[in-house]
Amino acid sequence: MDNKKYILKTIATRCILIYIAISFAIIPIIYMTILKMSNSEVNYLAQALLNLISYSALAITFIILLRNYFKDDFKDLKNKLWLKIIIVILAVILIKLSEVLCAWFYSLFNESINGSNQNSLIDVIKENALIMAFSTCLWAPIVEEIIFRKCIFSYFDKDIYGILVSTLSFSLIHVISSLDFIHILPYIFAGALFSTAYAFSKRNIYVTIATHIALNTISFIVICINI
Repeated sequence: MDNKKYILKTIATRCILIYIAISFAIIPIIYMTILKMSNSEVNYLAQALLNLISYSALAITFIILLRNYFKDDFKDLKNKLWLKIIIVILAVILIKLSEVLCAWFYSLFNESINGSNQNSLIDVIKENALIMAFSTCLWAPIVEEIIFRKCIFSYFDKDIYGILVSTLSFSLIHVISSLDFIHILPYIFAGALFSTAYAFSKRNIYVTIATHIALNTISFIVICINI
């Protein structure tokens, strides 16, 4: 096995374990402690601050751990930059179209496209838009692309396996906390298109980070307009 690929897999494993520990153990424990101390059922400010702190800390940590691979991908940006820009634009358009398709599909069953996870996020944004702007539009996309593209793809030599596993894990992670599996469809489309864009860009992390940031920023603006 190529030494650089082996090192990437080792770092990827560490990143994934850190992500799981922070997202599903440390942050929930801190949040539940805050709720108990404040004797409240929900605290939007605490959610917003924890989102910002956790995502920014994770992003910085992952970038430091994967700094050599980020440097390589940055150098690769110059190679057919026009093609990478087209991939970003197409991915954004296709994901937004998939959202329209999903909204139509759910409407057939009198369901909203927004699941529990999305509605919870919208509530937090409405109460703390400025704080959430940074985590939603910058840090979260960076963290998720590092985990679900750079890290997961590192385990597979063939892109098709990376696309399948990345799409499945990306979809499940967004619904598993609320067990809202009915609303997994939009995440499947988004995950598949993010992963395909990553594969077509020859696994350049900047392409999917740019795509994810663009999509989250558009969604964030729409939410703020409708507040």
